Amino acid sequence: MSQFYALMHDNTVKYISLKEEIIAEVKNLFINGGAILKPEGIEEDIFDGIFSNPPYIPTKDIGGLLGEVKHEPRLALDGGTDGLYFYHLLAKGAAEHLKPGGFLAAEFGIGQATDILEMFRKSAQYEDFEVIKDYGGIERALYCRKK
Repeated sequence: MSQFYALMHDNTVKYISLKEEIIAEVKNLFINGGAILKPEGIEEDIFDGIFSNPPYIPTKDIGGLLGEVKHEPRLALDGGTDGLYFYHLLAKGAAEHLKPGGFLAAEFGIGQATDILEMFRKSAQYEDFEVIKDYGGIERALYCRKK
């Protein structure tokens, strides 16, 4: 079994065990549901990969969200003035927590792909960029690897 760590929106850590055959290549993985890159309770700080779903909704848009999303804590939704606050942190700091060739996968909001791709490229720490579309054909996630 491999040990995985998930940082939740409230910065609590959940531990997940998966069978080797499920994820054969990845030996340690950090699933970042919040925004910090080195949470308390996790001894490792260099990972094969980081999945992140940080808050990406601009502050001014929080009040107009549909009811199904409004039950989420504001901390899990509010991405700052332009919705990109936490992506700046990831672009700048995630690479120091990845092994060479380690991957970063991050979900983002509608219409944010160009800005996020640009900030990760400008950081000059990543390569092999791929923007992934959802089933509706909308760009919703970035995948890249540490150089």
